[in-house]
Amino acid sequence: MATLKEIIEKIPDLTLKDTELVEKAYIFAENAHKNNIRYSGEPYFVHSSETALILAELGMGPITISAGLLHDAIEDAHVSEKELEENFGKEILFLVQSVTKLGNLRYHGADRHNESLRKLFVAMSQDIRVLIIKLADRLHNMKTIEHVPPDKQKRIAAETLEIYASLAYRLGMRKLSRELENLAFPRVYPKEYQEIKKLVKEKHLEKVR
Repeated sequence: MATLKEIIEKIPDLTLKDTELVEKAYIFAENAHKNNIRYSGEPYFVHSSETALILAELGMGPITISAGLLHDAIEDAHVSEKELEENFGKEILFLVQSVTKLGNLRYHGADRHNESLRKLFVAMSQDIRVLIIKLADRLHNMKTIEHVPPDKQKRIAAETLEIYASLAYRLGMRKLSRELENLAFPRVYPKEYQEIKKLVKEKHLEKVR
């Protein structure tokens, strides 16, 4: 789990007000998710905090990072929109609402669905920060995908490869795009992945001989 200190240390030029906002969102999200457990058996808040840390590492500001901490508060912790707005204002509420809507989209596997889904992501995201929060959310989910039921793993990985990695690339976030591809490829193409691993190993052995 990412600590508050770890997240704050990654954010440059923080004012006292900014620090207080992130701290408030961290504590609020931790309390909101106290009864939520992930497939791994870990507290759900581990995911919220790690998503926020990824956002901080991407250079996002305190409002986006706070929204990252709270991104599942409505859907999974059943925090009301009114409560979220009262505590964090309209801007953070908008970001959380938009991320929640994107979470309801589903991958169908056909190219026409993929393209329409990409367009829908962009159309629904009136603010680029929404997409970036969703990408950070997906990156952490992919890092822990082994805990997801096997029947869901391939769908999630395919969605990641076809949509999220592509979106990251289009946004110029090449490092993030590569991370998503590397995490998703073995789940979508296990046979090809093993063949590539074998070839890489053989090449390495040739070099050291």
